[in-house]
Amino acid sequence: MKTSIRNCFQLAQALSVALFCLSLQSASSASFSTPLASEDVDSAAFGQWSDGVEKSVALKKGPLHVLWTRNSEPEWDGVKFGESKTPGVRHMRIGFKDAQPVGTVLARAGGQLSVLKATANYPGDLGNDADWIPAERLKGRTVSREEPGREDFALWVLPPGTSTRALRFTHNAEAADKSYEGWLGGIFILADRFANLAPQATAVASARNEAADKVNNESNDGTWQAWDNGKNGGTEMVSAERPEWVLLIWPREVKLIGLNALWAGFGACEAEAFSGPADRHPREAADSDWKSIGSFTSLKNQYPRSLGPNWLGFNQVVATRAIRVKLTSVSTESHGHLKSNTRNGKRVWLGELMALTPLDNANLASVVLPAPALEQSHPPIAVRFTLPEPGFVTLVIDNENGQRVRNLVSETAFPAGENTAWWDGLDDLQRDPESARHGIFRIPERFVEPGRYRVRGLWRKQIDLRYEFSIYNAGSPAWETADSTGAWLANHTPPCGTLFVPEDRAPGGKPLVYLGSFVSEGGHGLAWVDLDGRKQGGVGWVGGTWTGGPFLARDDGPQRDTNAALYVAAPWSIETYADRSKNKRGEIRLTAVLSRGGTKPVLKHIFIPSFAENTNQTGDKDWFGEFGGLAARNGVLAFTLPKVNQLLLVDSRRTNLIARADVKNPRGLAFDDKGRLLVLSENRLLRFPVTMPKENADVASASPLGAPEVLVNTGLDSPRAIVLSQSGQIFVSDQGQSHQVKVFSAAGKFLRAIGKPGVPKAGVYDPLHMNHPDGLTIDSQGRLWVAENDYQPKRVSVWTVEGEFVSAFYGPSEYGGGGRLDPEDKTKFYFHGMEFRLDWEKGADQLARVFYRPSPGDLGSPDGYGASAPPEMPHYRNGRRYFSNDHNN
Repeated sequence: MKTSIRNCFQLAQALSVALFCLSLQSASSASFSTPLASEDVDSAAFGQWSDGVEKSVALKKGPLHVLWTRNSEPEWDGVKFGESKTPGVRHMRIGFKDAQPVGTVLARAGGQLSVLKATANYPGDLGNDADWIPAERLKGRTVSREEPGREDFALWVLPPGTSTRALRFTHNAEAADKSYEGWLGGIFILADRFANLAPQATAVASARNEAADKVNNESNDGTWQAWDNGKNGGTEMVSAERPEWVLLIWPREVKLIGLNALWAGFGACEAEAFSGPADRHPREAADSDWKSIGSFTSLKNQYPRSLGPNWLGFNQVVATRAIRVKLTSVSTESHGHLKSNTRNGKRVWLGELMALTPLDNANLASVVLPAPALEQSHPPIAVRFTLPEPGFVTLVIDNENGQRVRNLVSETAFPAGENTAWWDGLDDLQRDPESARHGIFRIPERFVEPGRYRVRGLWRKQIDLRYEFSIYNAGSPAWETADSTGAWLANHTPPCGTLFVPEDRAPGGKPLVYLGSFVSEGGHGLAWVDLDGRKQGGVGWVGGTWTGGPFLARDDGPQRDTNAALYVAAPWSIETYADRSKNKRGEIRLTAVLSRGGTKPVLKHIFIPSFAENTNQTGDKDWFGEFGGLAARNGVLAFTLPKVNQLLLVDSRRTNLIARADVKNPRGLAFDDKGRLLVLSENRLLRFPVTMPKENADVASASPLGAPEVLVNTGLDSPRAIVLSQSGQIFVSDQGQSHQVKVFSAAGKFLRAIGKPGVPKAGVYDPLHMNHPDGLTIDSQGRLWVAENDYQPKRVSVWTVEGEFVSAFYGPSEYGGGGRLDPEDKTKFYFHGMEFRLDWEKGADQLARVFYRPSPGDLGSPDGYGASAPPEMPHYRNGRRYFSNDHNN
């Protein structure tokens, strides 16, 4: 593109807006009452559709739960539909016993609206779009089919003369949504056709004018974030003599038949139309410029109902440029949550004000108003260009020598077709390159020399985000969902506890495997999955802040507490995180997870940690090392404190400590089917013939354990946890030099080892090798679940009891993501010193190798938060690949 400098500047002419006086016209037969009675509704047709399957919607009142009729009102909470674990389209249907005239449908959320065709078989195939007529709505100044959000009010319009036996609401769930179900807050059906012109108006208010635009933004605004006249109201009581008011002003005359006030925090109002002269703006109008067109009383806020309309009909069509609604009394405090909200008669509020124009047989586009004309001026030099479709444009200007003299526009949106950018003839060569540093942005004005200049440009389409798949995360989906079945485990520490719970005592009545991590700053510190590893639920913390479910136990004794599905234990500081330098006391949090759901505290045992006199370096690992294991039998919980060489027993029913014994470095423990207690002590396995102490016995002197026998004296290096199979075989997770699960007979004879031996190290990843095996459990299918307490990777592995690898579940990453794609090979992804291989077609990832895992003597990372993170940023130089840890944290 080439152009020449001109000495004159072209100025745009200001556009004036024509002004109209108030006029009244005879009203059509418009009515704001619904044609429906409750008897017209067909509860049998109330259905939902998702994942290709239709089923009923189970609600006591059926569709009347969300539907306004002449003789019934909906409930407050709306209805969910299409709940499933799969994103995509889901539908809900409301049917009628006979065909009903439907011109307009007011809805809170719900999704897209369509109605059943007269030619389709009733009640209509929810999954077949060919059976349904789509409705439209005005969204601002655009005719749209876009589905409204959960906070949105939508006024849907059907073609003239529509009569139907069913409505269909459609929600399209995106993959990244927190929950996939649709939600409909309420609906109100009108026989006539109306459009809402309020969003095309400018809103003004007598108080808090900065929030006036909330009355016509088509949103519920979270209920309590709607417009009001102040947190404490006005200075005087609201009355007809001292009203508050809201004002809607259009750029030209509109024709209105009535209003609709939603979430109306006032009891009475008067509607007025502007009738002043054409040269007077409604904001400066005198009281004589307003004509009353209706007074309304007995308005209801309808809290907490999701859709609470107040129809304010004019009984005639009003043509005007502005509507003023004077709020003349406060609302009733009809609900406990509303108590004192009217501030003794001084406070009013309004969620949304709809201004309704009758459409009759016209289409929606006919009532779209032009945007207000603005006075515009532009520089004199036109730079014209053509785009094949809408996009973002960058333009620069060079002189005849190819020197850049001006960056004209950058990443600026333009529509398809012919476009013009304007140049004022100035360069930007004297701009200050240090502007960002000292905060003064100045470009001295200087005209370019007369001559020929060349414009060069770049153009691109809108960049869209599309979810492909998640890496290093066994969750489905990989993020938290409203029903807690999404995401995986804790984002902070790896899995370290696992426990099978049979269906006769598990919440929900089906067999579950519980997976626990020590500390959770996000995600779930305790999660439960089915036997295929599909997550069924989870909680962040158990027993107090930060801690999840690192140590888990199930009571199989004949005198167990049948209300408890399992028990959870976790050690932590009594002091707050901010005072962790004072960590001289800790607590063992013992908690019962109940079979009916929820948790119940059992006991918080206070103890002095081994590092009490050296608290400067305390952290998660220090507290984790203070606890060794947990077991349960006949309502008694046994747990170990390895750093202080103690084994303790607690009565879970009376929540008191009943016994204490000295055992060297005790770790994992378990009761066998005869009630004997197996305890890992140092690198040995002991078995105590437990005899429970008498009630009220002296804890300090009680010795209920008796003398132990040594079941295993060799073959264990650094054992962590125990689980017993139904046949009595003993499975021990062993770290140290082996990192295997070792299996012994009931008499302590070594039988076999599961997993390849060896310490964790960098190299090609082998799923048959465990890293820091910790908590163990055996499910009802005879499979061994192993929680691997390691970051490279975080993993829960599943094996047969004979030692065959079955499957594994990986992740999650820390704090919501991270990692880097390889810039030269998108099938490679790096995270936390690990390399993953990506399959973009299948949306799958596989750990290929650990490329950085320091061993003794290896080069380490610098100290400091973030600096010590393993490298994951790839760099290529002369054909070689290097990694750094910059921008990791």
